[in-house]
Amino acid sequence: MRKFAFILLLFSLYSTVSFSQGSQEKQMEEFKAKIEKDKNEFIDELVDNLNVDAFQEQIITQNLNSYFEKQQEIYALKLVSYAQKERFDLLKATHFDELRSLCSEEVIDHIKIALEDPIKYQKKNKKKRKNKKKN
Repeated sequence: MRKFAFILLLFSLYSTVSFSQGSQEKQMEEFKAKIEKDKNEFIDELVDNLNVDAFQEQIITQNLNSYFEKQQEIYALKLVSYAQKERFDLLKATHFDELRSLCSEEVIDHIKIALEDPIKYQKKNKKKRKNKKKN
């Protein structure tokens, strides 16, 4: 009887652990999907607010996607904070250099300002859209 109770206890613990691991993996996938969706919305909103043609929009979108991928690579390196900050500063300074031949300096500055604080940028633009709808 004790063996049966012990086996039942082990089975219930195993199923609880495996369920929680599956749940954590599912939550992680949902979180990644939400982050990807938010990133794409940010990029779309940023590009829509720029006064550029369709070709420039595509190039800027691709460039922003590669910027965020390189940013994730830097995070994945798990560097010391000052080394990580140096890499981010270098990325910000050099990543948009190729856009200088396609876009005006004003457009590149607008992109850099939006990337400095994306949350503040999105809130600012939401207020503008609300004000436009009221008028």
